[in-house]
Amino acid sequence: MFRVVVAFVLSCAAGVRVTAQDPWQLQASGTNSTLRGVAHGLGEFVAVGDGGTILTSPDGVVWTKRQSGTVKSLRAVVWGSDSYIAVGDGGTVLQSPDGVTWFLVSVQNAAADWRINAVSFWRRSGGFGDMFFAVGEDGLVVYRTSSGVWTGKKEPAARWPLRGVLAEGDHTYVIGQQGLFRIGSVLYYLDGGVRESLRTGELEAITQGADRTVAVGRSGSVWIKNTGFFAWSQVVNAASGDLFGVTFFDGVYVAVGASGALWSARDPGGRWSLLPAVTTENLHAVAASANTAVAVGERGTVLRVGLPANGAPVVLEPPAAASSSVDGVAGFAVKAGGAPPLRYEWLRDGQIIADATSRVLVIPVLVGTDAGRYSVRVTNGIGSVTSPAAQLNVGPAPTVPIVDARFRADPRLDVEPPAGSNQSREATTGILPLPDGRVLVGLSG
Repeated sequence: MFRVVVAFVLSCAAGVRVTAQDPWQLQASGTNSTLRGVAHGLGEFVAVGDGGTILTSPDGVVWTKRQSGTVKSLRAVVWGSDSYIAVGDGGTVLQSPDGVTWFLVSVQNAAADWRINAVSFWRRSGGFGDMFFAVGEDGLVVYRTSSGVWTGKKEPAARWPLRGVLAEGDHTYVIGQQGLFRIGSVLYYLDGGVRESLRTGELEAITQGADRTVAVGRSGSVWIKNTGFFAWSQVVNAASGDLFGVTFFDGVYVAVGASGALWSARDPGGRWSLLPAVTTENLHAVAASANTAVAVGERGTVLRVGLPANGAPVVLEPPAAASSSVDGVAGFAVKAGGAPPLRYEWLRDGQIIADATSRVLVIPVLVGTDAGRYSVRVTNGIGSVTSPAAQLNVGPAPTVPIVDARFRADPRLDVEPPAGSNQSREATTGILPLPDGRVLVGLSG
């Protein structure tokens, strides 16, 4: 028999505030597998777990099982920039652009005994490109650089189980069985450098909120620091029991743990409040969108907090405007709530687009006539709603210069060296516009 999903309502679309003391609601999850990680991105929650289990949900209530292509246990998932990344046993790394279609990523130096426990996305400053960064057992570090290459190694300075990782600005914090350590940057760390460490006891998860960074772990351990600063301090008697996951949602820090425990605190530096529980299953991870949070755990248990998923459709996150060029790609996504099942119908300038019946619309090869105002009509058995329209602008295809060594530049463009100097004649460029709009570039020297 499938496990039930535990759903808890914190607020509603009509503006009526619901407190943390309101009743929990139970819903079927559709799986018995233990779920170990959850993330939100592109308007979708993605949960991963044992046996290669992957589930997706737009609202945290109705979940759909996806094909992962692996039977290895998946322990964490993250959304970053343009894709979801799921990691797990055997050095497994999976990638998906939408949470639906997954493919296995090749990792250099991967070994069968690798177990990856956590993964984070780092949006690097200074124009150096984005990257994913994962950690695991025995000091394992696995990462994808901005060039798209995945590789890994075991860090000699931290040969213990690593359980969590968080990039904050130009610094990265890694937590695990022996505590916490900070590195100057991910690139610095990959060169083998650990800037400082702190023996805090066993920590399991880390998150960043509005102005605090919070790490939680075994025996109710809670450590905090001010975002942008380096000094950590322990919150004495903050919570009890083992804590395995933490997130920041609607101005509140939420931690989940053993025996279905769910703790919350607006000020993480004070005493945390234990919310009433209706499950005894361990909860392993928690993630949040702007208006919904989801925690996952043993035997398919899922906790949900946020907007109600019953009634007529409501557009929670409308499609956003986009710009691209001819032959480029563009896409729109909508997040909607309401009693399932929800049906989607995309429109361009008010006209129905054939076969566009998913909550995500992708136009893979643009032409000029694709420009227009895109909206989506969401329908269920109770009613329907149409989202605000999002403008798609389609510009001309980029002009790519053609360099042809056989083309002789205009001699009048040559630059002669000063008389009597030892400088050689400088190479110059000739430019010839072509009828089709391209430009022929020639070099001389």
